[in-house]
Amino acid sequence: MSEAKNFIEQIVESDLAEQKIKAVKTRFPPEPNGYLHIGHAKSMFVNFGTALKYNGSCNLFFDDTNPAKEKTEFVEAIKNDIRWLGYSWDKEVYASDFFALIYDYAERLIQEGKAFVCDLSAEEIKATRGTLTEPGVESPYRTRTPEENLKLFREMKEGKSRHLQNFTRDPPPHGGQVVHLSHVRLRAPHLRRVAGSNAFALYARIRGSQTPLRLGGRESGFCAQAPPDRICAP
Repeated sequence: MSEAKNFIEQIVESDLAEQKIKAVKTRFPPEPNGYLHIGHAKSMFVNFGTALKYNGSCNLFFDDTNPAKEKTEFVEAIKNDIRWLGYSWDKEVYASDFFALIYDYAERLIQEGKAFVCDLSAEEIKATRGTLTEPGVESPYRTRTPEENLKLFREMKEGKSRHLQNFTRDPPPHGGQVVHLSHVRLRAPHLRRVAGSNAFALYARIRGSQTPLRLGGRESGFCAQAPPDRICAP
């Protein structure tokens, strides 16, 4: 009898057999805002274990995006726990390694007319975004030119107060609920900093999209948000 395989291993073996991939590469992505718990052990088993079973590699990816809760103490504790469970990682990676790239994507989307700076308040957005059964209402700021949006967005990066309350969003509601796709807030991480750029204060979370955009071979949408209570000086 062949060994029972979970759905992840079934996909991996199918992709290997069809030569869709040459090697198995996974990642374990904890946020260093506390000590690991039993649920993390399960995630380690899936990510490190799958890579180990197929002679692949697993990266340790720290989601260092919330300086208010993260500490170097937790980074070191996570590493020790991984070693204690008998695993080792290939590369040690941090989300902040990609801040400059994420910012470049934001500017590209704005230049292509796929994102715009919006002045609506949180209350106005809630009232106009629509529901699963009712269409949303387009923002009156959707008609801003790419040049004007780019100017406003760069002012956000430079820390000019008025536009720190704004955010960048994907333009078309398509008659349904407006979905904000990647939230990028301006913050000041205390763990790590990208040298030579104040774009270090960005982070992103990719979510589902009504308006897919092809970025680096992956479909994703983009929305940048900068709540004033999250702003810290570089």
